[in-house]
Amino acid sequence: MRENSLLVAIAAGVLGGGLLGWLAPEQAVKVAWLGDLFLNALKALVLPLVFCSMIDAVTGMSGRGALGRTARLALGYYVATTLIAVVIGLLLVSFIRPGAGVELALWDIAGKAAGVPIYKLLGGKIRDRVRVYNGSIRQSSNRIRHGSGYQPE
Repeated sequence: MRENSLLVAIAAGVLGGGLLGWLAPEQAVKVAWLGDLFLNALKALVLPLVFCSMIDAVTGMSGRGALGRTARLALGYYVATTLIAVVIGLLLVSFIRPGAGVELALWDIAGKAAGVPIYKLLGGKIRDRVRVYNGSIRQSSNRIRHGSGYQPE
C-alpha cells in the first residue's frame, strides 16, 4: 500500500476538488489560490529537475559512442514528438476553429450594454429583408418562364 499512497492521494485530491467545485462553487473559488500556488511551485521545480537529470545522465555515460547515440535518439524523439504535436494542433484548429464568432459576440455584448440592436452599432439597416436561397429546391424551367419563379431585381 505504501507504493500506491501517492496515487491514492492524487485521486482523492482530484475527486475532492471536483466535488467541491460542483457542490459549492463559491467556496471553491475562495480556495483556488491553493491550486495556483501548487501549479506555480510545480512549474518552478520542473526545469531544474529535468536539467539536473540530463546532466546526471550525460556524465554517467562512458565512451563517446554512447553519448552520440543518445544524442541522436533524443534529437529524433524531439523532432518526432514536435511533428506529432504540430499535426494534432493544426487538425484541431481546423475542426474546432477557436475564436470564430468572437467579434460578433463582442458586438452583441456591446449592443446589449447600450440597449440598441447590433445593426445600429454597425451603421444602420442595409436591407429590410434578406433573401434566403436553398439550392436543394429546384423549380421547373416552365414555372420560371411564366413568372411564378424568382425574378431578379
